Amino acid sequence: MKTEKARAIIVWKERLNNSISGNPRYEVGIIIPSVEPYGESLYGKTASDASCNYGNWDVDAICDVSYHITRVGNVVFDRISEPIRP
Repeated sequence: MKTEKARAIIVWKERLNNSISGNPRYEVGIIIPSVEPYGESLYGKTASDASCNYGNWDVDAICDVSYHITRVGNVVFDRISEPIRP
């Protein structure tokens, strides 16, 4: 699995059940505007027990994200940074 990095806009976020360790998880939708012509949209889940699940990011935030795509095509967000202020 190759980890990809991009600057993206969070467009959708929904809380899921906690992991077995009690840490939160989210379903997240992002748009990567640097991909032409309209940007690339991705929909996936945050990694279990990842520190990004405690971040202060919300819808319409611009963040740096790291993600990978599993063999079956699921998108897993490994890292979502704190929002970048313009």
